[in-house]
Amino acid sequence: MKKCFLLLFFCISGFSDPSSFCEKPISPTPSCEPSPPSCESPPSPSCTKNPSSHHNDLFRKQEESLVLDLEFLYTTIVEGSLDYALKMRRPSGFSLNYAQGDFQRGNYGWDPGFRIEIGYFRALKYWEVLAGYTWMKITGSDSVKRPDNNRFITGTFPQIFTDPMEEARSHLHFQYNVVDLMAARVFCPNPHLRVRSYFGLSGAFFKQTWKVGYFNASNQNTMILNNWHYRSGGLMSKFVFDWFWTEDLYIVGKTHFALYLGRYKNLAHQTTNVNRSGNDNINEPIRDAIMKDLRFAYNFFISLGPSWQKSFSTSRIEIFAGWEFIVWWNVQEIYRSNEGTPFAAKETWLNQGMLGLHGLKTRLTFNF
Repeated sequence: MKKCFLLLFFCISGFSDPSSFCEKPISPTPSCEPSPPSCESPPSPSCTKNPSSHHNDLFRKQEESLVLDLEFLYTTIVEGSLDYALKMRRPSGFSLNYAQGDFQRGNYGWDPGFRIEIGYFRALKYWEVLAGYTWMKITGSDSVKRPDNNRFITGTFPQIFTDPMEEARSHLHFQYNVVDLMAARVFCPNPHLRVRSYFGLSGAFFKQTWKVGYFNASNQNTMILNNWHYRSGGLMSKFVFDWFWTEDLYIVGKTHFALYLGRYKNLAHQTTNVNRSGNDNINEPIRDAIMKDLRFAYNFFISLGPSWQKSFSTSRIEIFAGWEFIVWWNVQEIYRSNEGTPFAAKETWLNQGMLGLHGLKTRLTFNF
């Protein structure tokens, strides 16, 4: 009863901003019906059915759309078991000794790549399908020379020649291809957060070629080739979140885990122009071993960074920049063995390492 008298008092007194009564209507049933003309005022945000603020639907989750992701990658590789020589720090005090000096490793440089994804978002049903392809080619070259007459460089592979080595070289080449086909369930726990949970199929093909060369002052050389590739298919799960912070700024994170099964092939090859016995056929390889098997490999991926996202009446755009990490297990292997007569046993000396890729990722996404 008091509210009725107060409302009548404001109307008679000429006041025209009883917005608080619109937020808390007199009627026991919630209503946002406009007040009589004499008491009319601009509706408060709580009474606006479709506010113009972009906070209303940040992700256009009510609209079906096609999705196009275009990513530019600038990546390098960090990998184990790529030591190819030792460079002595000081002269040796023994006539016979073990490894001395600093290991010289093959290193990858930074190279560009790309990833493209095409998908479809089914509004109201809140699911999405996505197909993607990733391509990268990364290379790297290194070399080391003998420091002086009292210090040496020595190979981690057999040198074959007996004179001191003058130079060792390493060259790496890696090619990466991954195809994904996924379906996602889309969740919006609150207006400022979107979560997508993917599950699907993935195919991977990548290949590494590592060439090592040893050279002495007499133009004798030894060339080592390690070449492996992996062709596989498997299952993957991926988790993506978009977290709104302020204005059109978001934090976006992705992570996935995948399990693959496929064919693995590793070639260990070595040639030399040194005829040690006088009867050696230097046109034939001195090392020529191939490992083939069917094996599992495991892959983990994570990326994180800020993004600018903007929704329009019929479309949506996103610009992202961040860092990504990709790790593979059970693919990097280097095979060595002891030397002996053709009929003598050859022991397998296996070096394994983790394959890791990391680098800058920028993405442009269209929803239309």
